[in-house]
Amino acid sequence: MSGKKDILKQEIKLKILQVAMKLVEKSGWDNMSIRKISEKIQYSTIKIYQEFGSKEGVLQELQKEGFKEMKARIEEAVLKSKNPVDKLRNVSLAIWDFANDKPHFFHLMFGVSGARDYQKKEKNHQEIGYYLWQQV
Repeated sequence: MSGKKDILKQEIKLKILQVAMKLVEKSGWDNMSIRKISEKIQYSTIKIYQEFGSKEGVLQELQKEGFKEMKARIEEAVLKSKNPVDKLRNVSLAIWDFANDKPHFFHLMFGVSGARDYQKKEKNHQEIGYYLWQQV
């Protein structure tokens, strides 16, 4: 029984994050709110606050997802070549492509163009930087 509850909880969390991202893509970071998410998914705002704590909690989770995706792209880029110069080029292109493919994530992750600087960003930067240093 607990397994089903955990799966349902994860599905709800994913749905909240997907709706939040759609709102951001449509109207920008400042126009995304717990109330608007609540209206779209037809859950109470209390449920969302229980899951994330605040709007900032939702944004932190989105930021974390963005870093996971960018790290995966970087890891894939590193594997394309053994030559350090080619690795650097591939990684640069992977980051560039991510920024172009997912500008809202990129803005949230790196605090540009209206997205605020949310906590724990520095740790994610360090992890990616350390990974890149190991590869070159």
